[in-house]
Amino acid sequence: MQNTPTKEAAFDEAIDPIFPLEQYLERLIWVAYTQNTDATAQNFFLYNSNPGVKPLWHMIPWDSDIALGNHWSFKESAVSSHRYLLIDGGNYFSRRLMKIGCLRERYVDLFEDMIATIFTEEAIDALLEHYFGLVEEELGKDLERWQQKSSAKEEFDEIADFFSERPSALLEALDGFRETGEYED
Repeated sequence: MQNTPTKEAAFDEAIDPIFPLEQYLERLIWVAYTQNTDATAQNFFLYNSNPGVKPLWHMIPWDSDIALGNHWSFKESAVSSHRYLLIDGGNYFSRRLMKIGCLRERYVDLFEDMIATIFTEEAIDALLEHYFGLVEEELGKDLERWQQKSSAKEEFDEIADFFSERPSALLEALDGFRETGEYED
């Protein structure tokens, strides 16, 4: 993964058969969309689903708690949804991958499509409402345990605001990233 030339054919031939690039691109999108700054270069397992033959590696994420504007410290306010866009994936391999213009374009197309069809405001609002109902009581207990002054409703409203604002920030950054492979964070 580190030594494959940054050419589409080389990645398609050497990497994609053992580490499906489409799955990886989807993971990069999820990390960027959720502002999961703790998952760019760590907090995943690599699983070989085809041991003993030709390896087929998959990423299994874990520990996504530093996301959606969250911090390590309760004392800090949430990070703006327009910061830490993570468009390039935030790690060595993803940055190498994004140097390949046609793969970068494929990634941007997939990202824009997912925002338009899967991460729609209506779909996210429905999910948030559903999950808020499931965890509201326990979240309130957790906030009390940690002596936080906010309520479960305030916490969920902050998450809802994040998801409402995040797509526009990402789409703006993706526009220039498609052509140059660069963006402002």
